[in-house]
Amino acid sequence: MSGGSLRRELRLLESIFDQTHERLRIISARVDELTCEFITEAGGTVRVHCNITESYPNVPPIWFVDSDDPSLASVLERLADIKKGNTLFNEICSLCGFTSLNWFISHSHMSWKKTCKPPNNKHGSLSD
Repeated sequence: MSGGSLRRELRLLESIFDQTHERLRIISARVDELTCEFITEAGGTVRVHCNITESYPNVPPIWFVDSDDPSLASVLERLADIKKGNTLFNEICSLCGFTSLNWFISHSHMSWKKTCKPPNNKHGSLSD
């Protein structure tokens, strides 16, 4: 993916998950790193970081969280199972599914309408 394509994808993510989104906000989006903030049902926040390699999307991004909570680490490990070549948008959708966040995504500039539904959540939760 070219740098321009990655920048467009990051701008799209920032427009969907802006500072007013009720469950997920993009805090920082650069071509080498993405920082997201999940808003828990209890009103707390969990920051999740993503390092984007130069080989993205052929080499998937590396996700991490600044927490010793094993359930959070388990949730992020699930992203390693996602096929290479996936987009950040799809990984964020998967991450939301793993964390039991249900939300509807739509964007007026695109014909994307995607509902992310959580799978059987056996790997922890960010929404506790």
